[in-house]
Amino acid sequence: MTERLGDLTDFFLHLDDLKAVERRTYIRGGDRRGNSAEHSWHLAMACWSFAKMFEDEFDVDRLIKMHAFVEQENPEV
Repeated sequence: MTERLGDLTDFFLHLDDLKAVERRTYIRGGDRRGNSAEHSWHLAMACWSFAKMFEDEFDVDRLIKMHAFVEQENPEV
């Protein structure tokens, strides 16, 4: 149980790190550049929505997690 809690805590810390990764694109309205956390959240909602709409068998959890870690390691993607 303690190891699983530690893994979950590590995952949340990785997610939090995405807030510090500034992207090249500006948010809607153009006041500032978005960050990878915002981008990843939008992607997660899009994946989830399309999977529900098309009732597909996508592994949405895996896709979202994979994207979050790619963003952290390669912010230029």
